[in-house]
Amino acid sequence: MPRSSSTSNSLDVLIGAAIRARRNELGWSQADLASRIGVTYQQVQKYETGANRVAATTLAGIAAGLGCSLSALVPSDTVSDPAAVSVVQQIRAAALALPDDQQQLLLDVAQGFLRAGRREPSPPSRSDEPADG
Repeated sequence: MPRSSSTSNSLDVLIGAAIRARRNELGWSQADLASRIGVTYQQVQKYETGANRVAATTLAGIAAGLGCSLSALVPSDTVSDPAAVSVVQQIRAAALALPDDQQQLLLDVAQGFLRAGRREPSPPSRSDEPADG
């Protein structure tokens, strides 16, 4: 029985988002990918949303169809703190699910936060300088 999107595992969503991102990089429609891997475009849509779990053999076929490695579609946990991994995975999944223009906006916002966090405090104004006039 298919699972609803509300019960989808976050890993299924991340894998689906990676499939979608790679497909979009190639400029393919869901139907283009579907024909290459022998499923319907509706099935590709379900994989990409995480509504249907992708079997390992199917994932290998999708990776081959997309011309990428299997590891490119499976997120790696490079952060050691489990809570941070969860947040990073959620942010990544959300970003990958957005259209390209919105992904760029999200990146701009994140980079703004980084710049604000690194910004040196402004030097204090000097009151000992003579005033004009």
